[in-house]
Amino acid sequence: MPSCVRSFNIVKGCPNPDGTSATMYITCTPSHNNQAQWSTQDSDVTYSVTLPSNAWTPPTGGSLTFSVVKGTPSGIYTIKSNAPNGESDYAISPACTTAEPPSVMIDS
Repeated sequence: MPSCVRSFNIVKGCPNPDGTSATMYITCTPSHNNQAQWSTQDSDVTYSVTLPSNAWTPPTGGSLTFSVVKGTPSGIYTIKSNAPNGESDYAISPACTTAEPPSVMIDS
């Protein structure tokens, strides 16, 4: 079974990857990720991440708003089977200085 988890690393409030570089898929195949996990190496910040409910399912017992600190990655979040295609914005706080909110591209 392929690994379906894409890792997102938050640096100074900015996720990597982001936007079209962060394409997520409705289903898992060897080249299509449908799950994600966030982490950071920033040692002095606790990030709050909020994912939209129309696109993401939290892990069992989890929430669509969660904290990310160095050494403790988030749970694994899954793209919903009925998530809308296209850009899906989410929030990170404190945010990086870019004007655009972070996003993933969802493709069926």
